[in-house]
Amino acid sequence: MDGGNPNTPPSLREEIANILPQKKEAGSTPTPASSASINPTPAPKPVPAPKPAPKPAPAPKQDISQKYVLRTMPSDLENLKKGQTPSGFNVETSGRTTPRPSHEIPITPPPKIELGAKEKAAPMAPPTASLKSKMDIPTQLPPKVERPKVVPPPVAAPVVPPKKKGGALKVIVVALIFALVAYGIVWFLFIRETEEPTPSPTPTVTPTPTVSPEGLGDIFGIPGSFVIASDQFDPMAELLDIIDSQLVDLNETKAFVIVDERGDKYSLDEVLELLEINIPLTLEAAIDPDDYVLVIYGQTEEYDSQGNLIVTSGSAARFKRIGIVVKVDDVIDARDSAMAWENTMVSSVRQLFGLEGRESVAGTFGDNTYNGVSIRYLNFPHPDLSIDYAFPSSSTGENYLVLTNSRETLYSAVDKLLGFLGE
Repeated sequence: MDGGNPNTPPSLREEIANILPQKKEAGSTPTPASSASINPTPAPKPVPAPKPAPKPAPAPKQDISQKYVLRTMPSDLENLKKGQTPSGFNVETSGRTTPRPSHEIPITPPPKIELGAKEKAAPMAPPTASLKSKMDIPTQLPPKVERPKVVPPPVAAPVVPPKKKGGALKVIVVALIFALVAYGIVWFLFIRETEEPTPSPTPTVTPTPTVSPEGLGDIFGIPGSFVIASDQFDPMAELLDIIDSQLVDLNETKAFVIVDERGDKYSLDEVLELLEINIPLTLEAAIDPDDYVLVIYGQTEEYDSQGNLIVTSGSAARFKRIGIVVKVDDVIDARDSAMAWENTMVSSVRQLFGLEGRESVAGTFGDNTYNGVSIRYLNFPHPDLSIDYAFPSSSTGENYLVLTNSRETLYSAVDKLLGFLGE
């Protein structure tokens, strides 16, 4: 022991005694620390049991006015430059400002919410069915997208050359040829007999018939054909429709014959009977009914209602006129019969010549002459639509009857007959 050297550090016991609280008695004075080293240390008293804490007094009503600490960027930067901690200033909504440390933020305790009796007793409800249905997994899966299958290109089959046909046929043909050759050799060597030649009869020379150059087909060219059925309901109307459908140029003459549905040519008397055209029997007996043509002509001459000649332009004919040309066997009887026929000729050919609704001014036939040929005519009312007939002769001396429905058509037919020279 150092004998109470004041510089001696206190012992551990003293340090503990200084730390533990000691009960002070009234009127006692504290024992200085230095005396502890002289007097012996008393035994520590037991610590009394803590008394129950008194009920806390009701807390004073807190001022619920909110307080804020405002800080600005420029003030913080200025404090940092000076080496000070950034601080702000308090703002109180009630108008009073209480200084607070900048880092202290008042915390207002949340309001206490008490549950009623029913809310405390009721158990937590399970999730509703609507929420469960929303969480259900959809039963319908999206359609599966299949990738297109890659089809490899077809591999071309090896080309097999077609088998040649007719191999057996060739063998048969060759065998037949050999058989015929063998039979010919055997027949020539062993079978045939020598025969005496018989004189052949002298052939009779038959003269070749010549076509008469005076035929109307040679004069007017190879005629075409109009098909009129023998059982046609209205042969005249059918013939007029065929004539109207023909294309004829101006001043052109085309020849036709009339055939039945089999292509056989009608004779002229059969044509007149089919068309219901009556001619005198004496005239029918004076003509050759097998040598005739029906001509179609592209009319160029045209007159207006005042009798003025109209100049026709273009190439296609506006009007087509028709006529009959037939060979005459007896020209004298034919001319006399035709003059006797003039009394009924208009009614006989009115439909064929298109004279319906037309009347002649003269009323009787007149006489005319063209290239030395006598002509009888009756205009309706002008010569572009008329009845003209004549009996011209060809250069070979044959006579013909020409009966047309215009003066110009008759002139064209007469020119062809007079200009034909034959062979």
